[in-house]
Amino acid sequence: MESHGGLIWAESPCSDTGKGTKLTVALPRTLMAPAQAETETAAIKGARVLIADDDPDMLRVTALVLESVGFQTSAARDGIEALAKVEAEEPDLLILDLLMPELDGFEVLKRLGERKRTGRGQTPVLVVSAIKEGSSRRRFELETKSELGADGYIEKPISPPLLLKEVTRILTERRSSVCH
Repeated sequence: MESHGGLIWAESPCSDTGKGTKLTVALPRTLMAPAQAETETAAIKGARVLIADDDPDMLRVTALVLESVGFQTSAARDGIEALAKVEAEEPDLLILDLLMPELDGFEVLKRLGERKRTGRGQTPVLVVSAIKEGSSRRRFELETKSELGADGYIEKPISPPLLLKEVTRILTERRSSVCH
């Protein structure tokens, strides 16, 4: 699968039923039937996703999962690079790890909040982190006296179907709010 640009993974127990094992295959868009690929990405066609994570394997796997259904991806290996790419590329979504060198994800969220308050843009953020969500929210609120400012949160290790579901939800909600 990987040599053809796809992914295959198993979840046990199945995330839908809590029983058995669910096997999922993700093919690159070019290998999918055109109608299937078009239907899956119609609401968010052409979405650009910036993935910020210092783990090269997480970057690769996350990009493969997203690209398999037609998203365009770019990568940042730390918070400094992530902020620079947000300014330069204005992605439709930022997937952000909280534990990174140089500038961590918490600081990136603070700076994105400042950017939003000064009218320089609003980039939706999906946090993907090994830190439990409740702990992250408490730390951020204690340090900044404000809410975390993320549009979604997934704890590592990630489930590819959950990642795709959250990315699709956030992008679809963003497109709906921009259109209205």
